[in-house]
Amino acid sequence: MFTCSGSVCSPVPIRVADNTQVYISFYGSGIRNRSSVGNVTCTIGGIRVPVLYAGAQTEFAGLDQVNVEIPKALRGRGEVPVIVTVDGQTTNTVTISIR
Repeated sequence: MFTCSGSVCSPVPIRVADNTQVYISFYGSGIRNRSSVGNVTCTIGGIRVPVLYAGAQTEFAGLDQVNVEIPKALRGRGEVPVIVTVDGQTTNTVTISIR
């Protein structure tokens, strides 16, 4: 989620609390053709996070998704890069903000 003012957009911080688990989904294409879920990796702020799902998104044809949990170790880090790698192919880097 982003907030925009004019031509400048900034990510809305995702709140990570002690007593809750926070999950995030990323969308793209070509992910469903991976050799195995074990060959899909994700790093957030340089920390490798477990990939819980990587495959077809069932509502829109051709759209795939990757689901991960945001670890509590990232709490308060602010804007961090997210990199997903599928069978050795790295996606474009996106930025999220963690509060």
